[in-house]
Order: sequence, then structure tokens, then C-alpha cells
Amino acid sequence: MGTVRTTENLYRLQAIDLELDRIRAVTEHSDLESRAQEAEGRVETLRGTLEETAQALRDLARQIRRLELDAQAAREEQHRSENELYSGSARSGKELGHLQQRAERAARQAEAMEVESLERMEQAEALEAQQKELERAVSEAEEEAGRCRLERQMEVEELRARQKELEVERDAVATREPADRLARYERMRRQMPNPIAGVSKGQCGACHVSLSPRTLERVRADDGLVQCEQCGRVLHLL
Repeated sequence: MGTVRTTENLYRLQAIDLELDRIRAVTEHSDLESRAQEAEGRVETLRGTLEETAQALRDLARQIRRLELDAQAAREEQHRSENELYSGSARSGKELGHLQQRAERAARQAEAMEVESLERMEQAEALEAQQKELERAVSEAEEEAGRCRLERQMEVEELRARQKELEVERDAVATREPADRLARYERMRRQMPNPIAGVSKGQCGACHVSLSPRTLERVRADDGLVQCEQCGRVLHLL
């Protein structure tokens, strides 16, 4: 078994901390959360439109009923006038003319209201089709929101379980580090998220600057916590 390098534990500690940071960020907010919120917002908007459509249908139903009643009353007036007109009860030409005008006026009113009633019925038919489409859209959005919420709950549970595992591992790794080195790492991490940089092909893995021969020699010799001359990170030989 090879000798553990001075920076080995710190490098592993950093990897754990970066993963913990990622987990906390995703636990707080994730794509699933965004999708769930978007779907829930869509549900709310669609429900509002659906209620407006339902209200419009109720209004149209009242208008259609009123038009039908008014048209029926006008037709009854027309028929009464026509019956009087053709019954022979009129005693003068003037009275006949009056009955004729009244019958024609009632017929025109009835026809106009019947046409308007049909137009309202066509509007109601179009709104009913729109209502069905909105109900389908609401159902789909509710299903999507529920699915995203369930997946989000499962995601958070998995993340929290992984977080606990990492926190246990972190404690174990941290206890193997001398207090002064651990304090230095924590202090550096408050200044930058990844204070330990891997060294590969003679370069600092963080800033990618080629290290001086002296610095490389110290890193290879495991000469304590050697820092990059450019970015100041502690160097760890990969």
C-alpha cells in the first residue's frame, strides 16, 4: 500500500464539499421544481380562462332563453293580428291596415330575435368546444404538475440520503487532517470553491498555468501544502 500524500485527504474533502454544494443547490431548486411551478401556473391560468368561458356560456344561455321567449311572444302577437285580419271582424280599411302593420311588425321582430338566437347558439357551440379543450388542457397540466411534484419528492429524498452519506464520510476524512491544515483549507474555501487544484502534465488544474520546476519538485516530493504561484491554490499531484 502506497504512502498517502499530504494533500490526499484535502483533495477528497474538496470533492465531498463540491458534491455537497451541488446537492444543496439541487435540493433548493431543480429543473423538476421549475417544471412543476410552470405547470401549476398553467393550471391556474387555464382554470381562470375556463371559469370565464363557463360564465360566458351561462350569460349566453340566459340571452338565448330571453330571445326565445321574446320571439315566441312576437309570433303569438303576429298570429293574433293575422287571425283578426282574416276573421273579417275589421270594420274599416283603416283597421285592416292597422292589423296588417301590427302583424308584419311582429313577424319582423320575431324573425330578428330568432336570427339573433341562432347566432347566440352558434357562439355557445363554439364556447362549448373551447370549454372542452380547456378542460383537457387543465387535466394535462394537473397531471404534469403532479408527476413533477412526485419526481421532485423522490429526487429530494435521494439527495438527502446521499447528503447524509457524504456528511458521514466528510467527518471521517476531516478527522484525519491536522487541525491547522483543516482550518487553512476551510479558510481558503471561503475565498474560492475549489482551493485544492490537481496537477497534471506540469500544469495547475485550476488556472492551467505551467508550474515552475521548483514548484513541481516540491509537489512531487510532497513538501507540505504547496501553492500555485498564479492562483494560490494548494496543489495536489494526480
